[in-house]
Amino acid sequence: MNHEQICIIMADGKAKRMSGLNKKKQLVEIDGEKIIDRTVRQLRNLGIEPVIATHFEDFDYLDIQHIVPEGNDYEITKFNANKKYYQNYDETLFIWGDTYFEDIDIETIVNTPVDKFKFFGSEFEIFGFKIKKPYYPLIDAGAEYIISRIKADQLDYGNTGTWGLLRHMGGYPLIPDPKYRPGMGVTSIHEPQKYIAQGLLYIVPGESMDLDGYKDVIRFAERFPDKKIEELEFTEAGGEVYKFVNGKWILK
Repeated sequence: MNHEQICIIMADGKAKRMSGLNKKKQLVEIDGEKIIDRTVRQLRNLGIEPVIATHFEDFDYLDIQHIVPEGNDYEITKFNANKKYYQNYDETLFIWGDTYFEDIDIETIVNTPVDKFKFFGSEFEIFGFKIKKPYYPLIDAGAEYIISRIKADQLDYGNTGTWGLLRHMGGYPLIPDPKYRPGMGVTSIHEPQKYIAQGLLYIVPGESMDLDGYKDVIRFAERFPDKKIEELEFTEAGGEVYKFVNGKWILK
């Protein structure tokens, strides 16, 4: 590993939207290779030896260093809960463990230099985050602010873990989603064009995507029709079991 940089694969989320899946979303096999195995292989091909941040035993088989985050009470803490591992490095790269990366995209994320910090992804998804050491305190400040909003408003701000940090670091206020319904989670309003113009968000050139919800499996099959997704099962809260067959979830 480059001693000036640490690359952390994030795999400690609670995966609420994928809790009914019969395996961890990072372990879904595409063309016979687990998503997270693919990411490790791609990073190694680029000369980077990553570490994985997780407390789940599901990833014990991976032949890379494991670090255990200090907590994941809120989505935002997935960053600063790992700070004792990266605070001595000049640069930290966070990579999402549930993202299927096209080669061009992970190469872009790894090789794009940053002066301060930058988020990488599409207009709808964030796949990675790179930050220089002098700006590490911004992560703590962002987490403190976002958590204070959650507690004060007594709302579940959902994906503000990543999008909220981007907004806060870019000087934008958190704005709850007007379509919020109790129990669905609230996301900060996505304003990607502003982030792109300000240089906060870099749009990768490929078609990478994350599998963050069971509907994403359908979208993946549509985006990559030539890729074979392993047989999956999903159990709804009411107990109904669905199998993923020919690009669709079918009641078993």
